[in-house]
Amino acid sequence: MVKATLRSAVLLGLLAFSAPSYAEVQNVKVGGEVTVTGFHRKSLRLSEDVFNSSAAQPALATTGQVTGAAPQTGSSGSSFLQQLTAINVGADLTENVSTQVRVINQRVWGALDDNAVDSTSSGSATNDHGNAVELSLANITLKELFYSPLTVRIGRQPLWFGRGLIIGSRIHQGDVDPSNALAADEFSDLAAGFDAIRGTLDLAGVAGMPLTLDTVYAKVTEDDVSVVTTGLDSSHDDTNLFGFNLGTKFDSMNGEAETYYWNKSNRSITVVNVDKVPDSNTLGFRGSVSPADGASVYGELAYQWGHAITSGITYDAEGAAGDAYTAWAANLGTDWTLKDAMWSPTVGAEWIFFTGRQINGSGSAGWEPVFHGYFPDRLRSTQTAGFYLPAQSGATVGGTFNAITNSYTNQHTLALHGTVMPIEDLAVDNRYSWFVADEGIKPTTTPGTKREHYFGSEWDMNATYNYTDDVQLGAALSVYWPGSVFRSPYDDISSQLLTSVSVKF
Repeated sequence: MVKATLRSAVLLGLLAFSAPSYAEVQNVKVGGEVTVTGFHRKSLRLSEDVFNSSAAQPALATTGQVTGAAPQTGSSGSSFLQQLTAINVGADLTENVSTQVRVINQRVWGALDDNAVDSTSSGSATNDHGNAVELSLANITLKELFYSPLTVRIGRQPLWFGRGLIIGSRIHQGDVDPSNALAADEFSDLAAGFDAIRGTLDLAGVAGMPLTLDTVYAKVTEDDVSVVTTGLDSSHDDTNLFGFNLGTKFDSMNGEAETYYWNKSNRSITVVNVDKVPDSNTLGFRGSVSPADGASVYGELAYQWGHAITSGITYDAEGAAGDAYTAWAANLGTDWTLKDAMWSPTVGAEWIFFTGRQINGSGSAGWEPVFHGYFPDRLRSTQTAGFYLPAQSGATVGGTFNAITNSYTNQHTLALHGTVMPIEDLAVDNRYSWFVADEGIKPTTTPGTKREHYFGSEWDMNATYNYTDDVQLGAALSVYWPGSVFRSPYDDISSQLLTSVSVKF
């Protein structure tokens, strides 16, 4: 009996030490989202004979450059339904401590097991898992850490600065659909999450004016944890992001201004110049003002330098990974809302620019998009490696330039847009964009071919109706007309119709 009692006491002691501890919870918020989107798309790769699948990409060389191999062929018409289901849990714990978790399932309707979503020319299936549950966000926020002006957020979190021209999305990392359950990866909910540490320092008390400094470190890709790669230890084979954003606001004209620096390094790829780590350094300035009631003007200018990053997605004009380069990006626009006019119209114009100027035979000035998150047009924005790069290959600009038609380098975008509200709760937005190459392109490798500049134009219409406070209905139509850069049979009109219903709670 004594032995039994002693044994019980020991077990209870072990349980006491091994049992999980629970933080004090002051407030818990539970919500979520169910969004179903219908897709009908045609010729996203500007050919009626090439699949719309984002999985059907050109072959990649060992340096990560696009080789220009033709994508798989088949009918370009596709219709399907895609669903996002999300559960959000937020908890306020002890004073100044909170957490955020977002768990999702995203899938194509009917793909509950290993059924085909991204079909190949032979009709075989990819490894799709429509029942997969994935972690979209999970982070801890610590306010007034060490002293009152500092807030630190640790974990998977959204990173969005300014208009998202430089930092806003991981969509081009190519890993936003790990379960391979989507047919339209550009709509993945996972694109917003970065595994990062973000410190936000409120400097208003020091500067005597509103001033905030954000410092960010993000582990974008963790390759080998304990395996030696290319002669380097495992801490030198990852993709990392580091930078800061210093912002302020002005009472005059409701103005704001930001300056920033971002460094993206990619040590996971083989480089021609082994002494140069592929990286991009981006230094920029952004601001906006409201000079009159209902009017706003915004602008951003960024300079970039470093050594070309081409990890499977080539954005630069020429050269291999590790080659030195410089580049520029700019964004300028204005919006005007006529509050007292019928239908409350808003009109505006915008210019977006990424350089693509050739410097010499081994370097380039093609823009590296870093973690671009601003996608004002639906079709041209996805004409990029990793999504729906046009099937045409072999275009040149003084040298090998296979990805010249990529939408995030060598391009001016000019756009006019307007929004009206014909009835209460219904907003209809129209945007028309023209795309022009910074550096002229020879559409084929034939000597003497005239250089062309016109990529084409696109019309985007988006209508949203707030059926209730929780339910939103949507419809979006996009049409892209290829320009003189593209040649038959890769110059077909591209189109996409989206319909959606979304419930958020």
